[in-house]
Amino acid sequence: MKILLYSLVLFSVMSCSSQKEVESKSPFPIEEVYFQKWIGGQKLTGGGTNYHLKFKNTLPSSFSLTKLYCVEGDANFEKYDEKLYIARFTFKPNNDDIILEDNPDKEYGNKTPEESKNKFDLKPNEVIIEYQENNETKFFKIENIKEHELIAYPVSKPRN
Repeated sequence: MKILLYSLVLFSVMSCSSQKEVESKSPFPIEEVYFQKWIGGQKLTGGGTNYHLKFKNTLPSSFSLTKLYCVEGDANFEKYDEKLYIARFTFKPNNDDIILEDNPDKEYGNKTPEESKNKFDLKPNEVIIEYQENNETKFFKIENIKEHELIAYPVSKPRN
């Protein structure tokens, strides 16, 4: 009986230490956060979503943004300027031929869609930010992110 009790306590301690603790507040004041979808104007150019995260002040050197997690998956941040960071998701259309038939046996060979492998259960207007502070990995969650208007790039260059 003691062995069983000891095993349960050991298992619960190990499982708690492996879970990622997500803070509900950013460690530094955020001026603006939003996402914006875009689509290309040419055939097979695809589209994507850009997440913009702008801080009120320049971040200290002991702090660095690592990744953004959202419903689309995860992406690394690009430092745009001293306060603005952007995470970009790009989607290319699949050029594979898909067979659609009344008889499912004739659809053999169609590829199954890939599911997003995300560590977190998030809503479309939520993200989790992974960052490094003094060489320690930490996370914070941002909710109710605003969506800016879709950018639809033109099919061809405008004529003057």
